[in-house]
Amino acid sequence: MKAFEDFSRDELEHARMLIRYILNKEGKPVFIMPEVNQEQDEIKLLVLSMASEESAVKKHTMIQQLIDDPSDKEMFGRTIEVERQQYEILKGIMEKLKEVYKFPYKPAI
Repeated sequence: MKAFEDFSRDELEHARMLIRYILNKEGKPVFIMPEVNQEQDEIKLLVLSMASEESAVKKHTMIQQLIDDPSDKEMFGRTIEVERQQYEILKGIMEKLKEVYKFPYKPAI
């Protein structure tokens, strides 16, 4: 699905951007990946992805507020906007699935 290909490409670019930022600041990146069972259905994976995007928006917003450097603030601002866009894409997919599966889901953001 093209939306997921675009989504994954954006996520990869975010990861690279954050790695460059962390290494530029002489830190060491720490990656925490949730365990995903391949047998989980698409709804569970979609909810996990939406939660990840929600968390990323909150985390990057908090980091952005702590940064003084204008170019760093701008970089995090771009990242936040893309994370929000990705969340909206996932929310749209969720809305379509809600129609198919007839279940309630209320997004947090």
